[in-house]
Amino acid sequence: MKQLHKFLCLPQSKKNLLIICFLSLIFIKICLFFLRFNIIEKIIAKTAGGLRFKKAFSVEDINWVVSVLSRHLPFAVTCLPRSLAVQFLLKLNGDDSNVCIGITKNNENKLEAHAWVESKGIVVTGDKNLARYIPLVSSKEINS
Repeated sequence: MKQLHKFLCLPQSKKNLLIICFLSLIFIKICLFFLRFNIIEKIIAKTAGGLRFKKAFSVEDINWVVSVLSRHLPFAVTCLPRSLAVQFLLKLNGDDSNVCIGITKNNENKLEAHAWVESKGIVVTGDKNLARYIPLVSSKEINS
């Protein structure tokens, strides 16, 4: 009930952002079960291609909404669906971005992967000690 009250007190633009992000996270999560990464990226680019937010949102707003929803959805939202959702929302914002994927070995000597988003040369989400990750692939390389 508390979350509903918080939602209802938000400005309409933030409510719209939350709803769009909610739908995109569900869509992306389903797509990740059935489709390859590069196909999902093309779907995101096509879907967001002709659409734009009426009012641009800050990167902080976009990170906030993805973070909040990721904690409250009934399924796990790991770094890859989060990154793809941020990329989609940034495209709706009119900003180009790039999803990057890297790997490292953890303390148990097992491979660990992580995804993050860069826009205009700056890491905008997923900044989790990135120096330890070896970049494998980025959406820019896949789509070129």
